[in-house]
Amino acid sequence: MAESDREIHITYDTLVDISRRERNKPELQKLDNTFYSDVLKYLAEKKKILDEIKAKSGAFDSQEQKALFQINNAKKLVRDIYERRERKIIAMALNRSRTGSDIIDTSTLLDDEKKLYEELVSVLDRFRKGVLNNVLSMKKPVLREEKPSKPAQEEETKSQKEEQDSREEPSEDYVLVRFLHAVPRFVGTDLSAYGPFEEEDIAKLPKDVARVLISKGRAEEIKQGQ
Repeated sequence: MAESDREIHITYDTLVDISRRERNKPELQKLDNTFYSDVLKYLAEKKKILDEIKAKSGAFDSQEQKALFQINNAKKLVRDIYERRERKIIAMALNRSRTGSDIIDTSTLLDDEKKLYEELVSVLDRFRKGVLNNVLSMKKPVLREEKPSKPAQEEETKSQKEEQDSREEPSEDYVLVRFLHAVPRFVGTDLSAYGPFEEEDIAKLPKDVARVLISKGRAEEIKQGQ
């Protein structure tokens, strides 16, 4: 039976070509969404041929050696393709999390790769918001929303911290502001990413960034002694 009759869309040469393109191109290469299913069919067919050769020869001969060599090399190529695409997906997720950009092209992701990408972005965003953004907003890093057993005491502690922060004199190039409304992540005039911020959050921001937020009514300046 011819290979085309078995509806196998992957050949050894196809794998070599895909591996070469993933190696030479910085962006993800377009693959059929059935790529891994097709690879599985290809390997299963090669294994079937190998088993038939073994059954006929009864001893390890050149045909069996050739078939086994091709299977092992095909697996190496599949691993190479997967890991090169994996690195590119990680880079895409990092870019998405760091910039908040909605223009990242995900059209070349396979279905399983889309799940990987989305989960990576979710984890990176959670840690960036919980650690980096909290620290930059002069807050304690928190990865999960805490449920204090004493809400009143927690609120008092928060008020004391905000009062203490408000007494800190901002440096010459920074302004201490209180957010009047929730503000999503944005890129400032200095091309750095800020936010997201919630209502009543307090942050020390560059003057240019703070002025834009204040002029739009999204935040107010906290002056010394206020």
